[in-house]
Amino acid sequence: MTEDQAEPTPAAGNPDRPLLRLLLFAVLAALIATALAAVVAGAVAGARWMAVYSPTHRDEPLPVLFDDMPAFELTDQHDRTVTPANLEGRIWIASFIFTRCGGICPMITAHKSELQRLLDSEGTSADDVQLVSFSVDPGHDTPAVLREYADRYDADPDRWLFLTGERDVMWRLVGDGFRLMVEEQADESMPIAHSNRFVLVDRAGRIRGYYDALDLDKRTELLADLQWLLAEGE
Repeated sequence: MTEDQAEPTPAAGNPDRPLLRLLLFAVLAALIATALAAVVAGAVAGARWMAVYSPTHRDEPLPVLFDDMPAFELTDQHDRTVTPANLEGRIWIASFIFTRCGGICPMITAHKSELQRLLDSEGTSADDVQLVSFSVDPGHDTPAVLREYADRYDADPDRWLFLTGERDVMWRLVGDGFRLMVEEQADESMPIAHSNRFVLVDRAGRIRGYYDALDLDKRTELLADLQWLLAEGE
């Protein structure tokens, strides 16, 4: 073999190709496994919600907890005025958030987005069930800010309202209307402390139930009670 015909030697520092392929395969497998786990967890949670979506789940009438919801006039994410008259005749589920929240609000809103999907999959009309999110930080949460926030969660504007107004009005509604807590606190990620409850309100504007939005069992209870109210109005 001449000098010109000598076999080339691998360049120094080149990774071993079989080992590199093995490492890439392991990383890809881990990513796929993580994605599948998230999909399965979501499917299981959704299945547990749907398993009790039946009016036969509750044997006794759902009690009326409060029947004195105060009047309000607020603005939604599309600059539309919303009053109790706009919700009359519909069941609605209230929650309390603010868009700068670095704590529980994203989880509350994500669970409400899941609820929207479940209602849509069941064919439950927006004329029957409305979702309503009240901002506890209305000075920052203008309609435009709420609209951008709503879009992040694929909120259907006909089904899901994000409401804002004067701070005193909003906080009084939370405290006096829903009997829930809201207050300032010294926490940069969560400067406003507020309830994590979903509130079930019937067609006549009466509060029929409170449910921890972060607790799957309580969210399943909410669906059962919601279906009972839907059957009650038939």
